[in-house]
Amino acid sequence: QAASFDRGALTPTFPTLPDFLARQRSLEDAGWTVIRVGWADVLDPQGLRAKLIERILRVQAQKGDVELPGETAQAFLEMLIRA
Repeated sequence: QAASFDRGALTPTFPTLPDFLARQRSLEDAGWTVIRVGWADVLDPQGLRAKLIERILRVQAQKGDVELPGETAQAFLEMLIRA
C-alpha cells in the first residue's frame, strides 16, 4: 500500500504496524511465506543469504516444492547456493 496524502497536510500518512501485520496475515492465508528482513540483514549479505536458504529449505520440507513467480523455489535456492 502506497503512502497517501491528506489534502492540506504537510506530511504523508503511511500504513501503521497493524496494517502491515494484517497484510502479512492476508498473504500467509493465501499460501505465501513471508520472510521479514531488517537493516541488520541487509548489511550482512552472507547472513541474509543463509537466512533465505534456511527458510526455503524449511518451507520445502513442510510443503514440498514451492512455486515462486517465474521460477521454482528450487531454482531460486540453487541460485542462492551458487552465488
